[in-house]
Amino acid sequence: MLNIPAPVGATGGVNIVQSTGLLEQAVEKYQLQRYYEAVDKRDALLTFSSLVKASVGKDGLLEISVTDRNADQAAALGNYLMDLTRQHILDGNLTEQSKRYFVLRARLDSELAQVGQLSRNAAQLLPDQEAALGGEGMQVIRGFATLEAQLAFQNAQAAGNAGSVSNLQSSVMQLRASLELANPKARQLSNEQLTALRDLYFHRALAAELQRQVSLAKSLTDQDVQIVLKASAPLEKSGPKRTLIVVLAGFAGLLLAIAIIVCKRQWCELRDRLSRSKAA
Repeated sequence: MLNIPAPVGATGGVNIVQSTGLLEQAVEKYQLQRYYEAVDKRDALLTFSSLVKASVGKDGLLEISVTDRNADQAAALGNYLMDLTRQHILDGNLTEQSKRYFVLRARLDSELAQVGQLSRNAAQLLPDQEAALGGEGMQVIRGFATLEAQLAFQNAQAAGNAGSVSNLQSSVMQLRASLELANPKARQLSNEQLTALRDLYFHRALAAELQRQVSLAKSLTDQDVQIVLKASAPLEKSGPKRTLIVVLAGFAGLLLAIAIIVCKRQWCELRDRLSRSKAA
């Protein structure tokens, strides 16, 4: 059984299970042409598709079953189709959560490429950043960039915008004021140098925030389509074992009842003897 959220749902899952591409993978993996003694792969595919049943259960779950003379083979094929269906949905970004992961992943790739370019630009304008800003200055710019990136990301999410929102001129002015308080040497930096540093650390922090969001989205995406119950071959030997347990339990009960009766008789006889001895 497979839990598939909207917009695909269990109904969409039925169509995926019955798709030729999915069934062909099972035919190939389990060598069903030879197993069914089919004339060719197409014949094996037709035979296999007629034995596969996919339906929507009462609880809205996708149910997949395969009819086969070998119960273990049927369970293995059913579970394989279930795994393929789940992976197909995840890889195709067909759920809302997987779509979000896909968008965030694309944004992260773009942001990392931009960070690489900004890093080269900053290195040309200010080769030794540590000497120019000092330790305190570097901490200020990192902290400032991290806060700005988090706010920009939150604003972009709230606005439903794929891009980051930030007022560059205002950010640079605030950053300069903070840096000059931490290190007077920062006054020597030109606006071009300071803007390059701000852009570099801002986009680094934004990339780090996106990386966290991507990891979270990936985890949620993997949980989005869940296998609730795997197929398993019926335990044919469980019936006789259960019967044997019932017989043994009944026999033990009979022995216990007999033992109680015997004990009661012996107790009655012993009590009568004691009564007669007292009377004598």
